[in-house]
Amino acid sequence: MLEIISPNVKICLLQDYINQLPKGTITTQQQVPKMREFVNFATLVYSEWWMTCTSAVDAPWHDLQLVHNLLKYKTVSPNVAESALRAFKHHLWYLTAEMIPLALFSSIVPTSCSG
Repeated sequence: MLEIISPNVKICLLQDYINQLPKGTITTQQQVPKMREFVNFATLVYSEWWMTCTSAVDAPWHDLQLVHNLLKYKTVSPNVAESALRAFKHHLWYLTAEMIPLALFSSIVPTSCSG
């Protein structure tokens, strides 16, 4: 994931310099705003989920938190959040009835919910 984020972050950080180059040299006018949206999403939502889930017992909780954060991110960027939610739904195959009890052994899952 970092190999995808890093070049996009650099392009966003260097956007002022890129804009001074002749048109079409590095990017098109449509690419930089899309890259900025991706960088915002990756840094604000995705990177935390990617870097904090190091254990199978924590995975169901982290996935639930990611979905929650994606739903909140709809207020920032509805298109990006919807796209990420659609993509994430394709990766839920492992959340079977047999795997969910793993969350009982996670130390990060709250013991009670405050509705």
